[in-house]
Amino acid sequence: MLIAFTLPFKHGPGTYMTWLATQGCVCCGVKPVVLHHLAVWGLPRKLRNPLRDYVVVSVCPHHHDDTGDRQAAHRMAQDAWLSAWGYPDADTLLLAALRAYSAAHGLVPPPRLGAQQLAQWLRDTEAA
Repeated sequence: MLIAFTLPFKHGPGTYMTWLATQGCVCCGVKPVVLHHLAVWGLPRKLRNPLRDYVVVSVCPHHHDDTGDRQAAHRMAQDAWLSAWGYPDADTLLLAALRAYSAAHGLVPPPRLGAQQLAQWLRDTEAA
């Protein structure tokens, strides 16, 4: 299941995470959400790397770490969690969010970018 992301904001440094925090949960669409960092591309979750700001998804507290839900992000392996919610892998989920953000801001990235390349392009574009 893919959730549609909408709501335009002014583009600039740090805007992606601000925008993402206004979106619904990628599991159920509920708001408010917390931002959950995904483990991708060999980046440790706690690394201080600007690209880490682009490997997050919006998840409601219930699906993030609620101790009552066995399908919460912090209660199961990432691949199993993604699969439980209909995402084949983290790149698919991130690519959907990054493309929605780009469209909401009128940004036109180069065609055929994967999630990692699109995250890098957005980081470079925001830094400029």
